[in-house]
Amino acid sequence: NKKNQKFQNILVTWGRRSDFVNGLFYDRFTNSNSNQIKKTIIFLIYLDKILPKKIPNNVIILYNKKKFNCIFFLKTFSKLIFTNIFSLRKFFHYFSAQTVFAEIVNENLSSLLDKNEVSKIILPYEGQPFQNFVIKNLKKRYKSITSIGFIHSMIPALPLNFIKRDGSPDMIYLSGDSQRDLFVKY
Repeated sequence: NKKNQKFQNILVTWGRRSDFVNGLFYDRFTNSNSNQIKKTIIFLIYLDKILPKKIPNNVIILYNKKKFNCIFFLKTFSKLIFTNIFSLRKFFHYFSAQTVFAEIVNENLSSLLDKNEVSKIILPYEGQPFQNFVIKNLKKRYKSITSIGFIHSMIPALPLNFIKRDGSPDMIYLSGDSQRDLFVKY
């Protein structure tokens, strides 16, 4: 609950406990800390099990407490059976870990956007299915929001995940001329 604060952007990123130092979160993808970007909500997909002791005001952590949660599994299983009207094909499509994770991230980001007047969503873009799902659904619901992805790593030999599709960011920032040439030409 971030009361009395106005946020303009959301940064969706990944982090570990080691990224929290002296009460600040250091994002290795943007090379910035939570104090430098105070008007930005840092939506952190947390990769460790133990939470940091001190979390900055503009950081929201999404993490998994357990490896396997039987109640969550049964709820998701029964919900998908009934929402897909007993279609086995649709059930197996939507019961994948990627799809369930995408829906969890989408729900949490939507609740943040309902409470704040955010104009941009920024993320280190890898073309992962959950990233495309989240961007696509947020753009449907919040038409004025701009999505910005930045390529933070070397482009793979066959970069099919970066082909522009439904759910791709509105803008992509690249780190050099060779990346720009690759994205523009191919």
